[in-house]
Amino acid sequence: DSTRMEHKIKIRGNPNLGYVKTVMIGIRNPKDDNNPHCAEVWINELRMQGLNEQGGVAATARVDFQLADFGNISGAVNYSSIGFGALDKQLDERSLDEITSYDISGNFELSRFLPSDWGLRLPAYAAYSKETTKPKFDPYDLDILLEENLAEAETAEERKEIRERSQEVTTIKSVSMTNVGKDRTSNSAPMPWDVSNFSVTYAYSEIENTDPLIEYD
Repeated sequence: DSTRMEHKIKIRGNPNLGYVKTVMIGIRNPKDDNNPHCAEVWINELRMQGLNEQGGVAATARVDFQLADFGNISGAVNYSSIGFGALDKQLDERSLDEITSYDISGNFELSRFLPSDWGLRLPAYAAYSKETTKPKFDPYDLDILLEENLAEAETAEERKEIRERSQEVTTIKSVSMTNVGKDRTSNSAPMPWDVSNFSVTYAYSEIENTDPLIEYD
């Protein structure tokens, strides 16, 4: 109403629709004993419309190689797109992330390269896995699609920076040698100090993680 310009609307901070959980509508009536007010307020029911019901897809692939008696190698790839969810999931429970992961691991008996009369046991295990999570919305502006920010980037370097700072990447590397030792190869009576009575285990694991809040961990 142009005749009542004394009303002001103030916004504090940087509003972001991605953080909105509830909406409240209220009327404030300052106490004024000399000028009482009476009001009747009608508020229509709020309904959401235009929901994005686009579904998603998911796939997994796995392969195993048996290397005779030397060992075996296994690998797997998993992918799920934005909008994917199980049949019993509601619309708001579907995934808002694109997730890609792969891993490869292998068990090897390294003693196969050594003479059998040495009686050595050298079992080894190695694994490598990486998971990348790409969100639908920009993690710094939750009401803006990440693809829109990427499309507005002026240079390839800027586009790469936006993509890398928005993703969550977890990389796991591990190597281990378990129960390394030497079997008895003679028929003589065993003694407590025989090397065949002892075994050694070594294990190493490294986890690297980056996400929109942590540059490197």
